[in-house]
Amino acid sequence: MVEKDNAASSSSVEPMAVDPSPTTPDPDMVTVDWIKEHVKLIERSCSTKDTRLLAKVIRELNSVRKRLNANVLRTALLATLSDGTSGQRASLRDQLLSYVPGSALGGEATHPVNKSQPETEVYMQLLVVILLLDSGETDKAMVCSSDLVSRVSDMSTRRTVYPLAAKAYFYYSRALELVKGVFDVSVMTFLHTRLQSAIIHHDIVGEATLINIILRVHVDSKQYDRAEALLAKISFPQRANNNESARFCYYKGRITAVQLDYTESHRLLQDALRKAPQTGAIGFKQTVTKFLIVVQLLLGDIPARSHFRAPALRGALRPYFQLTQAVRTGNLQAFNETVANNHERFVRESTYTLIIRLRHNVIKTGVRRISLSYSAITFQEIANKLQLDSEWDAEYIVAKAIKDKVIDGSIDLHNRCLRSAEDLNVYSSGEPTQAYHTRIAFCLDVHNQAVKAMRYPPKVYKELENSDNSRERETQELEEGLDGDIDDDDMM
Repeated sequence: MVEKDNAASSSSVEPMAVDPSPTTPDPDMVTVDWIKEHVKLIERSCSTKDTRLLAKVIRELNSVRKRLNANVLRTALLATLSDGTSGQRASLRDQLLSYVPGSALGGEATHPVNKSQPETEVYMQLLVVILLLDSGETDKAMVCSSDLVSRVSDMSTRRTVYPLAAKAYFYYSRALELVKGVFDVSVMTFLHTRLQSAIIHHDIVGEATLINIILRVHVDSKQYDRAEALLAKISFPQRANNNESARFCYYKGRITAVQLDYTESHRLLQDALRKAPQTGAIGFKQTVTKFLIVVQLLLGDIPARSHFRAPALRGALRPYFQLTQAVRTGNLQAFNETVANNHERFVRESTYTLIIRLRHNVIKTGVRRISLSYSAITFQEIANKLQLDSEWDAEYIVAKAIKDKVIDGSIDLHNRCLRSAEDLNVYSSGEPTQAYHTRIAFCLDVHNQAVKAMRYPPKVYKELENSDNSRERETQELEEGLDGDIDDDDMM
């Protein structure tokens, strides 16, 4: 009986073993289909004049970039662009195929495409530029991107090309930066011309992108005066997306930090870090956090330890953690050693100029700690503790600290010493009020920006219009009973 049961069980298992397993789709073909869907969205956007469809294509561009390769792009070019019969468009597909070596998936058969939209051609050429940059072929990327921006410059009247043109300007500047390193006068003239055109045509995406590109060029070349002149003449569009707003806050924060406006710089760098993507953009967050830490130290504040404990930031912020410890303890020797050991790194990260200014903060912190520890101490002892050259330097630093209200004390010239005053209750001063004011201002700023970023479906606008008409009638009927100072919440 046991043998029969075993035989029966084995016979029941055998049919399950011969079932074919489901085939997994080819990742390259999935990417090709994804690009085709994007092309359909672009064509639908051109026909319906709905730029929200283009915004979806732009949002998914980085995801497509991660899966892009030569074979995928070659297949997509053959499937989406028309071969044409004459003129520039006739050779566009062949021109782009010359940049993409390899073989198409399924052969080089020509796919029948009646006529491709100009926006589709711009999108496919943009993918070619991205692939060349990722492949390290920067010279070809510069040539291809130059041709791309010259083509989109002639389409300034087509509003559906604006989001794609902004990306074209960004990768064009990136290719020039990798090849030349320094932008010449002709390139800057071209960028300023395109910025002027974007402002005239109310191209918000292009305006925000071009402002950030020009600011980046000025900041990298240490031309802060020109950057400040640009900021004085233009206003950044309020309806720009968060990524461009974060970049603008970062560049403006660096400019204001160099100009000694540390309070405004701290606010801008905080906004840049808050508007950065929650996932990804690790390099941008690391760079912004470095400048934010240095600016906080220049303001006399000590950064929170949470900045240094994040897994993605811990290694990059190690030298800045050592700086923070030196400033917090007022240890001038530790500060000088940290700066000397990481000199090349600080210069490469463009924070060295600001870090040099921290030396005075370290000394002020040391003087504050000494004044709290001693009721009376000679200038010579202060010089020894702070490792200063002479007691005269210590006297000058103490006098400056008393004048700036860093410490509360007086100078005894007869005994050449510092006499500290009695400790007062901090709650009797204006420091708590100032701290609360800073927090409330930050919360109100976040609330105002959140209200500006709110979006509604198109149908809601019609409902709001109808409600506005009825509200006007009610206002007229109850005019005497209404308070004119109350705002309308529905119109926020």
